[in-house]
Amino acid sequence: MRRSPFLWILLCIIGVAMALLLLRDRAPLDSDLDGGRIAQLVFLGIILVVALFGAIGRGALGQSLRYAVIWGLVIAVLLVGWTFRSELEWVVQRVQGELFPGTAVVATDPNTGKEQVIISRQRGGHFVLVATLNTAPIEMMVDTGASVVTLTPGDARLAGIDTRNLVYRVSVATANGSALAAPVILDTITIGSIERRRVAALVTQEGMLETSLLGLNFLSSLSSYTFAGGQLLLSP
Repeated sequence: MRRSPFLWILLCIIGVAMALLLLRDRAPLDSDLDGGRIAQLVFLGIILVVALFGAIGRGALGQSLRYAVIWGLVIAVLLVGWTFRSELEWVVQRVQGELFPGTAVVATDPNTGKEQVIISRQRGGHFVLVATLNTAPIEMMVDTGASVVTLTPGDARLAGIDTRNLVYRVSVATANGSALAAPVILDTITIGSIERRRVAALVTQEGMLETSLLGLNFLSSLSSYTFAGGQLLLSP
């Protein structure tokens, strides 16, 4: 079957756009051939072709035009998505964090190029996340008022700590009043891509704490932690 001239022109535009993408990857950092410029060229080329052939009737050529425009738009979207893949990854990760609050989302900030772990605030206004303590996933509330990572007895047992032999000798203040806690050492605490080893922690007595707390001794080990726009940004 003989192909429409429109299809050949559209294929040429797509080929040029792909060549520009390859050139951009090898261009110097100060080059004007950036992602936005390439996207503009792709769309401009498609619009020009549509304008040239838009006046053609509804015959076989017109039908080929419609199919070609559809495929052209699909390919253009894919090209733009590839060009801005880093930015799109950031957006997807942010949406994921909003849909599943508490999930540790690992993303790369397109502005700085640095990796971050993002935690979205839950409806109660608190930042609650799932951290891996030793080998156990445990829900913890971020609490900058707690100087040390503090665990409930149940969570401590999940993390492999034998609470029967603990010595409760450290005085702590909880929402249920003053209590005694036992000092322990956690082999690892992992949140997303962030891992810290040999972390000091406390285990409270039964009934004194409802949720384990991620305290300042862990947060202070990070290069930064920032509360912004309903999100907690943790930088290794």
